[in-house]
Amino acid sequence: MTTALKKVDDKCWDDLHQYYVSTAKFKEAEVLLIGGDHIALLSQSRFYHEHLAPLHCFCFGSMGDTIANLLWRVEDGEIDNYTPKAVVVSIGQSDTDLSVDEMITGLSNLKNAIRQRQPNAKVFFLQLLPSGRAPNNRWEFVSTVNASMEAGLGKDAKVIEIDLEAIENQGAISAPYMFDFFHLSQEGYDVIFVPVLAAIQDVLCINGN
Repeated sequence: MTTALKKVDDKCWDDLHQYYVSTAKFKEAEVLLIGGDHIALLSQSRFYHEHLAPLHCFCFGSMGDTIANLLWRVEDGEIDNYTPKAVVVSIGQSDTDLSVDEMITGLSNLKNAIRQRQPNAKVFFLQLLPSGRAPNNRWEFVSTVNASMEAGLGKDAKVIEIDLEAIENQGAISAPYMFDFFHLSQEGYDVIFVPVLAAIQDVLCINGN
């Protein structure tokens, strides 16, 4: 008979959060990239190290985080004590139990928390990526959320659109761009985060050509 394993609380999530808070206290950045899985893996990507890291970025991602997790992190110090010119948010990938309205409300609450702490920063929200290789219910949900983000977030945050066709092949996600059909590969970051880089360069008045 198999014995159920007890869940071990290794404090990794808390440790990572405290590391980010400490970084925010003692270092400066012109750009903050913050969110869940896509930001966490971005920090390990070729695209980040070649194009974003030289722009003096903080990359505060945490695997598996929901909007509620990120809101707590924001309210507990991850965007205090420094003044980034641009804040880029990517979150919602792990929120699988929210309605469209709940998702938009959560994103709006997150935006307000960021605005309260960084009133002079340009705030950007990256549209959600679908998950699963072929069109499914989650694709439809993500499409509806993305279409509602601009109106839901208002004029004090900009939405960065995702070029889904760039990572598709015959209407399905191409594995070279999303290795597990949920997370971006190196090639996926090379495509999806180009408009993120362009938005940041615009804020920093950098000619990307």
